Amino acid sequence: MSARRKRSSIWLHFSVVENEKAQCDICNAQISVRGGSTSNLGKHIRSKHVSLVDGLTPGKPSISSSSTTTAAEPASEATQGSTATSSQMKPTVADKVRTVCAVKRQNQNTLSEYVVRPTSVTRQKRLNYLLLKMIVKDMQPFSIVSDEGFREFCAALDPSYSLPDRKMLTRELLPTMYGDVVSKVMTALAEAEAITLTTDGWTSMTTEGYIAVTAHYITDDFVLKSCILECVQYSERHTAENLANELRRCVREWGIEKKVQAVVTDSAANVTAAIRNTGYSHLFCFAHMLNLVVQSGLRGMKDLQEKVKAIVEHFHRSTVAAEKLRSLQQQMRPDVNAVKLKNDVVTRWNSTYDMFRRIYEIREPVEAAIALLQKPVDTLTADQWNAVDECCQVLRPFQLVTTEISSEQSVTASKVIVLARGLMSACDKVKQKLKTSIAQQLVATVAEELQRRFSNCEFHQTLARATFLDPRFKKIGFSSESAFTAVRDKLKASVANTLTSCDDTGARELDTTHSFQSTTGCVEEDDLIWGDFDRRASSVLVTPSSSAII
Repeated sequence: MSARRKRSSIWLHFSVVENEKAQCDICNAQISVRGGSTSNLGKHIRSKHVSLVDGLTPGKPSISSSSTTTAAEPASEATQGSTATSSQMKPTVADKVRTVCAVKRQNQNTLSEYVVRPTSVTRQKRLNYLLLKMIVKDMQPFSIVSDEGFREFCAALDPSYSLPDRKMLTRELLPTMYGDVVSKVMTALAEAEAITLTTDGWTSMTTEGYIAVTAHYITDDFVLKSCILECVQYSERHTAENLANELRRCVREWGIEKKVQAVVTDSAANVTAAIRNTGYSHLFCFAHMLNLVVQSGLRGMKDLQEKVKAIVEHFHRSTVAAEKLRSLQQQMRPDVNAVKLKNDVVTRWNSTYDMFRRIYEIREPVEAAIALLQKPVDTLTADQWNAVDECCQVLRPFQLVTTEISSEQSVTASKVIVLARGLMSACDKVKQKLKTSIAQQLVATVAEELQRRFSNCEFHQTLARATFLDPRFKKIGFSSESAFTAVRDKLKASVANTLTSCDDTGARELDTTHSFQSTTGCVEEDDLIWGDFDRRASSVLVTPSSSAII
C-alpha cells in the first residue's frame, strides 16, 4: 500500500498492519486495501459496526454568514458617514479613493475563514487517546464531549480536531484503551517475582455491593508499584466460600497464582475465613486495627463528642452563625486565615480528632459567636475544653502513625512491630500529663486495646521477618529476645537451604558498611512514638559484623 498521507476519516477506525492489509481497531479483523482503496473498510464498518456509520463523513464547516455580515457592516457605516459628510462638505477625489480602498480591505476575507484544513488521521487518533485518558484519569463524565463550553474550548484550541461523541468513546476508544492497559499490567505482573494483594468490599449509597482487589509488587529497579486488578459489582452473598472463589478467579485470570505471598484485609470474620480457604498467608490491615482501637476509646467519651458535634452542626446549618464566626476570627486572629469547623464521620476515627483539634484551635471565636447569637447551643465548660485538648494529645500519636502507615511509596510491614510498641510507649508518656477524667479513661482504654491486639505481634512470622530484614531495625526492632532468636534461627535455616540448592555456592563479597539513620526527624511529637527506639539504636555499637547479622 502506498505510504501517502491518509485523509479519509475511515482510518480513525483502522491501522495498517502490512503492505495491502488494514486491521480494524474494534474487532481486529484484517481487511484488504489493495490499490489504496478504502471501499472495503467502509463496507466492513457498515456491516459490522453500524453505530459508527454516522461519524464516517464528518461534516464540512459551512461558510459563516456572520463573517460576511460583519465584514459588510463597516462598508455600510462608511457609506453613511460619506453621505452625512457630503451634506456639509463635498469630498475630494483623494477622500473618495481612501474610502473605496478601506471598504475593499474590510470586505476582503481570507480563505482560512471558510475552509478548515482537516487534521491528519495520526493526530486525530492521538488527540482521541489523550481525551479519553483525561476523562479516565480525572474521573470526568463521558458527557463532557457534548458540553457546549467544552466543545467551544476544543474548537478554539484546534478547529481541525473533530471531537468524538459518547458512543464512539464508550464503544470503540474505551475498550481499545482498556485492552492496551490490561496487556501492560499482565506484562508487569509476569515480570514481578512476588506479589501481595489487598482486598476489601463495601456497599455504595445505592445499596450496591462492590469488591476490589489490588496487587502490589517491587520492580527490578526497587520501585514499589500498585495496580487495581478488579473493582466490580458483587451481588453474591459475602460468605467465606463465595469470597474465596472470587479471589481465586481474579488471581487465576491474571496468572499470578504462584506469586501471591500474602493477602492484606480487615479483620472481618468472613474475610479472614475466605483468605484461610485460599491457602494464602493472611495479614490484618494495621490501619484498620488502629481504627478499631481508637473507636473503642471514643465510646467512653460519647457525651463530650456529641456536645462538640452539636456546636459544629449548628455553625454548618446556620449561614448567620457561620458568617459571625468568620468575622470574629478576623477580628480576634487578624494574622491567621479564618477557618471553618470540621464535622466527624462515624466510620473514620481521625475525623473526630480533626473535629476536636479544629474547635479547640478557634475556641475563643466560637465562644464569642455563641454568646453574641444568644446561645443557640450549649457551649463547653472550662473542664470540657481542657478535656478536648487532652483528648487531642492522646489521639495525636495515632494520627501520626496512621499517616505514616498509609504511605503508597514505601513498604510498611517492617514498621508494624516498632510502631505498635511506640504507640504503647506514647500512651504511657501521655498518661502522666493528663488531669481530666475523660482523657484518662480514653488513654486507659486505647492502651488496653493496644496490649490486647499487638502484645504478640513480634511472634507473627511475616511481621517478624520483615522487621528483622529491615536494615533500620534488625535486632533493635525487637523487645523480646525470644522473638528475635526464633526469627533469626528460621531465617538462617531458610538461607542455608537456599544456598545449598543453588549451583553457585561460592563466597560473595558483602557490603557491610552501615550507619543507622532515624526514620523521622527530631520533632518533639514524634519522640512519643520513636523516642524509645531511637535511644536504643543510638546506644548500639555499630560494626561491620554486627551490621550484617546474616
